[in-house]
Amino acid sequence: MNPFEGYRVTSPYGWRIHPVYKERRFHTGIDLVKSHKAPILAFTDGSVIFAGFAKDGTGLGGMGNVVCVVDKYGHNHVYAHLDSVSVKVGDKVKKGQEVGKQGNTGVSTGSHLHYEVRKKSSPSYGYNSNREAQCFEPTQYLIDFYSKEEKEKTESEDDAPMKLADWEKSLLIDAVRKFSKTNGVDGKPVINSPDTWIKKINDGTITAGEVAILNMAILSRTVK
Repeated sequence: MNPFEGYRVTSPYGWRIHPVYKERRFHTGIDLVKSHKAPILAFTDGSVIFAGFAKDGTGLGGMGNVVCVVDKYGHNHVYAHLDSVSVKVGDKVKKGQEVGKQGNTGVSTGSHLHYEVRKKSSPSYGYNSNREAQCFEPTQYLIDFYSKEEKEKTESEDDAPMKLADWEKSLLIDAVRKFSKTNGVDGKPVINSPDTWIKKINDGTITAGEVAILNMAILSRTVK
């Protein structure tokens, strides 16, 4: 998975010689390039806690036009050196929504997006004088974030009541009745408590996960 598909990486996360100050400093984010004034899209959902030109002493100094978006885990996603911002403080943004335009504001040697994920969002927008401790490595953070989102989505879908057509309910009920009487490998019914299953099917409360369990029981002919 490449969370930065469509971008060119011009400076990765980690130690480097700063392009302006010409000294060894820890780069807390990743520098990404599309084209000047290209739309910059949010990498995650979240709430905007800063949008505008960052002043020195705020924890965002030198970053020019910045948008800060706090995700569901309380981590601050910093989009920096923007040409302009497209959101305002208090906005709820969705992944893929424009937050600004790629730019060259603040301490910068060319048009790019400096993107970082800070471990905290306050005080000072999560700034830490120990720069190595300030942020997550952004590529791995997004890979892990998207994996969690996909897992949560799958679990949510499994727990949601499944919408079945009448003919699907009928087929499923017939299967439950049949396999509650059919002996499995150890001489016991493949499906136990058929009345409970049938009630769930008729009531429309059976979940996708439960249907999967029934299907596995029927296909494998094992005791459930």
